[in-house]
Amino acid sequence: MAGLLKKPFKLALIQLASGGDKTVNLAHARSKIVEAAKAGASLVVLPECFNSPYGCQYFPKYAETILPSPPSPEKSPSWHMLSSVAAETKTYLIGGSIPEFVPETKEYFNTSLVFSPTGKLVATHRKTHLFDIDIPGKIKFKESDVLTAGNKVTIVDLPEYGKIGLAICYDVRFPELAMIAARKGAFMFVYPGAFNTTTGPMHWSLQARARAMDNQIYVAMCSPARDMDATYHAYGHSMVVNPNAEVVTEADEHEVTVYADLDGAKIEETRKGIPIYTQRRFDVYPDSHHVNEILAKLADFGIAHTLESSTFSLRKPVGFVFCRSSTTTFLSPNFQQPPPVHLLQITAKMVKDNPKTQPKKTGAPKKTRSAISDVVAREYTIHLHKRVCFKILK
Repeated sequence: MAGLLKKPFKLALIQLASGGDKTVNLAHARSKIVEAAKAGASLVVLPECFNSPYGCQYFPKYAETILPSPPSPEKSPSWHMLSSVAAETKTYLIGGSIPEFVPETKEYFNTSLVFSPTGKLVATHRKTHLFDIDIPGKIKFKESDVLTAGNKVTIVDLPEYGKIGLAICYDVRFPELAMIAARKGAFMFVYPGAFNTTTGPMHWSLQARARAMDNQIYVAMCSPARDMDATYHAYGHSMVVNPNAEVVTEADEHEVTVYADLDGAKIEETRKGIPIYTQRRFDVYPDSHHVNEILAKLADFGIAHTLESSTFSLRKPVGFVFCRSSTTTFLSPNFQQPPPVHLLQITAKMVKDNPKTQPKKTGAPKKTRSAISDVVAREYTIHLHKRVCFKILK
């Protein structure tokens, strides 16, 4: 696992104070990014909802349309600010998150944008797990009243340095995201997040250290600054944790930029001393990395809209995956349910000029897409209710 981080670099987390004026917020964020770059940072991170106040009542008002990309400056001033300042400072920039609006579906997302030193958009992440909690007498919040959840694991390749995983705030409570990224070679996981003064003292540092310990990678958590006059009181305490689960740097609750020097030698040292990567028992429990690959393949076919990895279980021999979900919960609307004990063979790529081709009902175990491209090496078998089987040639 050596060489995950190709060369050392300086990371900056901007614990930004934002208010109700988006134009002011964007100008302020830009100035802080420039300041961090001048201090030597090669990767700069902003907090969750850096361009707006945080709250369900604010998401629609501050939302921007970012697709198709690039959007116009009128549709997404935040996109253009981030792109231009990344190019100006020649830094990688993780733009915290902004509320995103998709006009075609009337959906809102909590979305992070990642830009390269040339100003090119290289990745987006839509918050996968929405912040729906109710702690009696302390805090009740339900992002799902307004937001729609994203549906993918986000891993970003920074060619000079290596891969990083990216998720937002509440996503940190779900260790599978970081585990999948680490299994795919990420040296760090970054979480722009806005824990509050109830959940922050309880779990902010604990979650950051746990994700670092579980995967022996760096973890960065970037919060907004705390504003006690706002309707939502962010916890602050942006921090970087090393692969040995030690806090390298931590802010207080005020606006500040914290820096950390990251070195791949720390990853190698930690993994050599406690070699959990060679001690895992995927003959005993599932490898979430492989489950994630299968979900991605189903999505590619148009068969799956949303599938949680909990619907799958891996069994020996590796490659056999048993699905405990009802077919009606995830098959495409135009899919015709096959008869029992039916085998569908589908290649790993759909024909590009006919992406909407749907499987046809048939009683024989033969291919059911009228347009099939190429077959790529490896096979998976996915059983639904132990009666319907999808055989995917990957």
